[in-house]
Amino acid sequence: LFRDGRDVAKSLQSKRWNGRWLHDHTQEWNEAMDFNLRWSRTDLAKHFLQVRYEDLVLDTEATVHRICDFLEEPFEPRMLAWQQKVDDLVPGREAAIHERLKDMPSAADTYRWKREMTAREILVSEAFMGRHLRAHGYELHFSSPAWKPLLFLTRWYCLRALPALGLCLKALRGLPQ
Repeated sequence: LFRDGRDVAKSLQSKRWNGRWLHDHTQEWNEAMDFNLRWSRTDLAKHFLQVRYEDLVLDTEATVHRICDFLEEPFEPRMLAWQQKVDDLVPGREAAIHERLKDMPSAADTYRWKREMTAREILVSEAFMGRHLRAHGYELHFSSPAWKPLLFLTRWYCLRALPALGLCLKALRGLPQ
């Protein structure tokens, strides 16, 4: 199961999972996609079914049918009614991190980046995730080859200039006033 990386990065950023910078939040998704790419080139690939989160949310029943076919299991309508079992299956110590697990997925949960990200955030996300987004069939906002130099400069700035700027700011904060 994978999801549009821009939605993942924005979600991780809102929780400050990997620091404050958006480009740091692209890292985990990119690593997962790198593993996925590596595994898809092995004999194990026939044992994996890749499912897009957006398909599962927007066309749930058809996607669950596809999963059942892959597993060679019969589809049962109660597979679409999991909410009653959540409290029994999720340990109490993990309830806080799974607080939305009982919520029915809605179309509003997909492609949130289009509504919630600024153009700058989209540029940063696509500068770091564009290759994998494209490979998994996701549309890119900055898809024209004319954007390539700016995407490169964005990666350079985030990886080289921001850390240097952060060190300077730390040093300035440490000076006596």
